[in-house]
Amino acid sequence: MMQQASMDWMLKDLAEGIPETRHVLVLSSDGLCMAQYGTDTDTADRLAAACAGLQSLARAVATELPHGDGRMRLVVIEMSGGFFYLMAAGARAYLAVLADEGVDAGLMGQGMRDLVARIGEHLTTPPRQGRAGRMSGTDHSWGQDRPERLYVITGGRSALRAQAAPGRPALDLVTLVVACAEPRPSMPPEATAILRMCSSPLSVAEISAYLGLPVSVTVVLLADLLEGKQVEARSPVPRPSFLTVR
Repeated sequence: MMQQASMDWMLKDLAEGIPETRHVLVLSSDGLCMAQYGTDTDTADRLAAACAGLQSLARAVATELPHGDGRMRLVVIEMSGGFFYLMAAGARAYLAVLADEGVDAGLMGQGMRDLVARIGEHLTTPPRQGRAGRMSGTDHSWGQDRPERLYVITGGRSALRAQAAPGRPALDLVTLVVACAEPRPSMPPEATAILRMCSSPLSVAEISAYLGLPVSVTVVLLADLLEGKQVEARSPVPRPSFLTVR
């Protein structure tokens, strides 16, 4: 893979070549910031984590199209004050741009496509063994998205069925989860990984991205941990709504 410094100057070309561009970053599909321009490290990490959840959600929506391949190619969000662009840039990499409202949308789209073409294969990152893999020691050589593996993990249960118990909090993408128990040796590796990574609150979208599992499967795992009182779930503190998504 191309060194981060080598990609940074390419991102600079996009940022300085298209007026009103604010932040440009390249991220892996599991939310790892690989390169950035126009932003500090903390902001880039927050944007990368948000993008991981967004591309997971986009993939879930794409599966409802019977003749599609389920892949996300481009997401555009128009907000009060600007635009957000997320474009697929290889098998497991994405290019993200945050721009002010005066940006030329057509020019931005073309510029992002040109950048993806220039970087080419260097943006195609192999699956990394993320926090979940490092913490649990799990071997993901048995295809992560194969139906057989997902069936074994969930026991054939759906997310809706797993959350059907009375009094159980609803789990959506932004629900925050925090561990309140230590992993036990008898636990499945995915559950162990969740308890270890959630020593500080994480959203369902972030947990799904770190595990490399669909959100629906992650929700089933979290529902089991909630039932066993091993995690707690709570909604994020509401903020004034200023986003308009089209």
